[in-house]
Amino acid sequence: MKRLVSMVYMVMSLGMFMIPYEATAFNSMDVQKLKTTNQCPNCDLSGASLRETNLSGANLTMANLSGANLSKSYMSGAKLNGATWTDGSKCQEGSVGQCIK
Repeated sequence: MKRLVSMVYMVMSLGMFMIPYEATAFNSMDVQKLKTTNQCPNCDLSGASLRETNLSGANLTMANLSGANLSKSYMSGAKLNGATWTDGSKCQEGSVGQCIK
């Protein structure tokens, strides 16, 4: 019985490393920079929660926003040229306030 419990524990422990998960990769310093300066070109914001954040006029040129939560965010005038959008697609040149794909 003890051996069975040990075997189950080992399988469960190894299984945790084999289960795919979506890791948040955002750089917390980039998030802070965006929130304090409204400027974050080339930043890694992937997986960050920017929910209900005022991003009006923000410079997010070439920023990685994949997996970021932007629900209820205000993005009027935000520069999104070349940014990686929440779904992984690239925003085209001229993307201001919304991602043009």
